[in-house]
Amino acid sequence: MASPNVEIAFILSAAYTNLAVLLSGSVVSFPAINRYVASLQYVSSIKYGFAAMMLHFFNGNTRTVTPLGTMEQMLHALKIDSPPTVWATVLGCLGLYVVFMLLAFLCLKYLYKEKRLF
Repeated sequence: MASPNVEIAFILSAAYTNLAVLLSGSVVSFPAINRYVASLQYVSSIKYGFAAMMLHFFNGNTRTVTPLGTMEQMLHALKIDSPPTVWATVLGCLGLYVVFMLLAFLCLKYLYKEKRLF
């Protein structure tokens, strides 16, 4: 029988994953996100991966024309260039990894108590 702790963890992980995907910039563009919710996009690791991919492929491309202009103008209009370089987005991902691992360590250390016989 599953404990309620696992069920709560599953619900929270599903909620975080949905929020991270919605705020990554690939489903909803950054200018369309409500300003009250926009600060949560910096917790989305998918945002940094998507921004790194878009910057790598389209930064410096002035020949391809989109409805928003060139690719560089499109990146700027959609605010995908908020970390300006690919390495800044990689550092953002690594920073989130360290924070989440530290949070997991602290939760396991202080919330999980082992039952001892003596």
